[in-house]
Amino acid sequence: MLRLSARHRVVSSGALPIPVLVVGATMSLALLGDSLLYVALPAHAAELSLPLWSVGVLLGANRIVRLVTNGLAAWSFNRVGGRLPMVAASVGAAATTATYGLVPSFLPLLAARLAWGACFSTLRLGAFTATLAVSEPNTRGRLVGLYQSISRVGPVCSLLVGGLLVETIGYHPAFAILGLATLPAIGLALVLPASAYRPSSPLPPASSPARRERRSIGWRERWLGGPRLVAVKLGMLANGFTSQGVVLATLTLALAEVAGSAEGAAALGGLLVAFRWGADLFLAPWFGHLSDRIGRGRMIPALLLIEAVAVAGLALASSRPTVVAATLAVFLTSTALTASSDAAAGDLAPPDRRAEVMSGYSDWIDVGAALGPPLAFILADRVGLWPSYGCTALLLVVVAGWFVTAWRRAT
Repeated sequence: MLRLSARHRVVSSGALPIPVLVVGATMSLALLGDSLLYVALPAHAAELSLPLWSVGVLLGANRIVRLVTNGLAAWSFNRVGGRLPMVAASVGAAATTATYGLVPSFLPLLAARLAWGACFSTLRLGAFTATLAVSEPNTRGRLVGLYQSISRVGPVCSLLVGGLLVETIGYHPAFAILGLATLPAIGLALVLPASAYRPSSPLPPASSPARRERRSIGWRERWLGGPRLVAVKLGMLANGFTSQGVVLATLTLALAEVAGSAEGAAALGGLLVAFRWGADLFLAPWFGHLSDRIGRGRMIPALLLIEAVAVAGLALASSRPTVVAATLAVFLTSTALTASSDAAAGDLAPPDRRAEVMSGYSDWIDVGAALGPPLAFILADRVGLWPSYGCTALLLVVVAGWFVTAWRRAT
C-alpha cells in the first residue's frame, strides 16, 4: 500500500500529487459506461423497446438517487475513511456498466442506474476530499482542474472507441466489454490509504465538545452554508441542469430535428460529447489556474452569462452547424464553470468539515442534472425542444445576477 510522504501534502506550483492522479484515474475508468450510455441509449431506444419517456427517466435516475447517497457517502467517509467506500464504489461501477449491456430492459437498467448513482456519489466525494487535502488556496483551482482532466480520459476513449464498438459488434457486447475495462479501477482504489482523504491537521477526539459542534454545524453547512457558498451551489445547479441535463440528454434529438432526419445524429452527437470530455481533459487545469489568478467571484458569474448566450444560440438554431457551434460553446463554458466552482466550494469548506460540505455541494449539482433530462423530454413532447433551451438561458441569467449580489453582500 502506498504511504503518503510530506511532499504530497505540500503542493508546489508544478507538482501533480499522487492522490490527485489516483482518484482521477479511478473516476476515469468508472465513467466508461455512463458516458457512452448518454449517446447510445437514445439512439438505440427503439431497438431495446424503450419508450422515449423511459430514456429520460434512466438518464436522470442516477442523479436523483444521489440526493440521498451523497449524504450516505459523507457518513461512510467519516465512519470508516475513504479507502473502503472507494473500493466498493469501483466494484459497483464495473458491475453496473456490464448490466447496461447484459440486461437491457427498463427495470434492470433502472436498478443499475440507481446503483451507479450511489457509486458516483462515493467516487466524487473521494476525489474532492483527496484533492482538497493536498491543495492550498493558490493551487486549488489548478489541482481540481488536473483531477477533472485526468478523470475525462476514460469517457473520451469510451465515446470514440465505444461508439465504434456499438456500431460494429452491437449494443449488448459493447457494454459487456466496457464492464471488463472498468475492473482496473478496483486496483487503483486500493492504492491510497484512508489518510489520503483527510486533512493533514488531526480532528478533535470524538467525545470532545469541538467534535460534537463539528457534527452539528457540519450538517447545517452541508445543505446551505454562507451566502457565498449558496451562490456557488446555485451556479452549479444551473450549470448541471444546462450542460449535464438539458443539452447532453437532448443533443441527438436536436441534431435530428434541425436536419429532418436521424441519420448521422448519433455519430455526430458522440463526437460532440467527446469534445465535452475532451475540453475537461485538456482545458480544465488551465481554467482552474485562471480562477486562481483572477478570482472565482469574478469568473463564475461571467461564465454563467456566457453559457446563457450559448444556450440562447441553441434555442435559435436552424441547422446542424449552428447546433454544433452552440453546443460546443455550452460544453466549453461548463468545463470552466466546473473547475472554478469546485475550487470555490473547496475554498469555502472548512478543512475538518469537507466531507459534509462537499457532499452538500454535490447535492445541488445533482438536483440540476437530475431535473434536466426529464424536464427537457417532457417539454419536447408537449411544446417542442427549442422552448426548453430558451427557458434554460433565462435561468442562467437570473442565477448570474443572484451570484453577483450574494458575493458583494458577503464582503
